[in-house]
Amino acid sequence: GRLRRRYVLPPASGVRHGFNDLTVLPSGDVYLTDSQAGAIYMVPAGGDSVVEVLPPSTYNFPNGITRSDDGRRLFVAHDGGIDRIEIATRKRALLAVPDSLNLGWIDGLAFYRNGLIAHQPSWFQRVVRLQLDRQQERVASWETIESHHPRFVEPTTGEIAGDAYYYIANAQLSRFRDGKILPWDSLDPVLVLRVNLR
Repeated sequence: GRLRRRYVLPPASGVRHGFNDLTVLPSGDVYLTDSQAGAIYMVPAGGDSVVEVLPPSTYNFPNGITRSDDGRRLFVAHDGGIDRIEIATRKRALLAVPDSLNLGWIDGLAFYRNGLIAHQPSWFQRVVRLQLDRQQERVASWETIESHHPRFVEPTTGEIAGDAYYYIANAQLSRFRDGKILPWDSLDPVLVLRVNLR
């Protein structure tokens, strides 16, 4: 519960930042999306500064980010789909998907057994499981984990624990007025759902 360290990114002219999701590599390095600037940053394990990985305007609203089990690759969700990034070279490529699958505007992203769990809280109101091919270059198959649950209010993100996936079903991100959260009595209690991925 104690603040251990604060990381500050010095301001740059004409660039606004909004750090969003993060993922931790086995080495302890932390990678994070900057949704407002369209960039990816990293905090090295034991370091005291924020390092640019991909510069501002690389993406339009990067959001969910996760890593492969071996920590060699990142997967980053943005408005046009999901990119796979080789950490050693920073080479990136858009995951190929079937024509029937739209992966735009994903929020949360998690890696599980050579696959991804992805949240699409906007018009889709769904959580999907994406199975990757062996090279992790394309989505080989996919299924809907949950869609239009009666208590969904912008299902945003979750985390793997063993073979279960726990996720926030009602983040209520749009319940603001004039930049302030609506009164507490107009909000719903936080709902966390559990899915057995086995």
